[in-house]
Amino acid sequence: MDTHDYRIDRLRLLACFGVVMLHSSVGAGASDLALNALFRFSVPVFVLISGWFQLSAPIPGKRLARKCGVLFGKLLLWSGIYLAARWFLWGIWPKDLTAWLLTEPVHLWYLYAAMGLYLLTPALHPFVRSASREEYRYALTVCFLLGCVVVTLVRLEWLPLLAVILDKSKLPDMLGFVFLYLLGGWFRRFGFESRRFWLMAGISGALISIGACNSPWNQQLLSFVAPNVVLSGAACFVVYMTRKPPAERSRRLLRRASECTMGVYLLHPLVSSLISPTLEPVRGMLFPVGYMLLRCGCIFAISFGCIWLLTCSRFLKKYAL
Repeated sequence: MDTHDYRIDRLRLLACFGVVMLHSSVGAGASDLALNALFRFSVPVFVLISGWFQLSAPIPGKRLARKCGVLFGKLLLWSGIYLAARWFLWGIWPKDLTAWLLTEPVHLWYLYAAMGLYLLTPALHPFVRSASREEYRYALTVCFLLGCVVVTLVRLEWLPLLAVILDKSKLPDMLGFVFLYLLGGWFRRFGFESRRFWLMAGISGALISIGACNSPWNQQLLSFVAPNVVLSGAACFVVYMTRKPPAERSRRLLRRASECTMGVYLLHPLVSSLISPTLEPVRGMLFPVGYMLLRCGCIFAISFGCIWLLTCSRFLKKYAL
């Protein structure tokens, strides 16, 4: 019996496209900012998917440690690939090689976040398995308030005293991702209650994000742990997971395609830097939104095609992609 959840495959592809759109809509125009704001949900969705899987059954700590080691290896490998590309194409070499390999390019930050969540999983899983609904709701509320609401208020600098208190308490931004991780586990254990609530919360969050994109607070309200972005991601997850599963005839292709999403995430900034000059002459021929969708579509398609071919190698699929 096939127990694979093909709804997750569909959701992964949507979130992957959303990440590419985030990095494609980097201009200062209104359409660029609006598209960037609209697709902020994609990163929270990936964290929710991780919680859905990783918190559903006990996983040995050694296995999780190995997964973290593989992720760290991928981080170093892809930092090296981008370093080589910069040197070969533009003759740029970093002043501090170690700092570059550990911190650049910036989109690889998500690998560090994933490693942190994996390392916390053995401590979180017993709670996820045995906590009552009330206890679980309490943990979600605390993580949401401290990791999303309070962190966003501090970044907005509306309550200076709160910033001092937060600094003294040493509460990290990571709690926002812990909230999403635990929420994925909640959905797996208790199901999808109040679909209408999540839908309304998601629409409200998306509207706040779009409204904030041209405001003085856009950087703070478009953070991946901002309450509006977190709610948009959770709503997207609930809506897609409560839809009918994809048709059986498309499942094999969908599963194969979803296996390429990590590779697309790792590769697409390099593809973007290479093809953007080629697409620039087309900018004046299209409406801004049309150009951004074309640019994103080209980056996604080329990245996806390259990764699809590379994943034919079992070694690359396991250790690089």
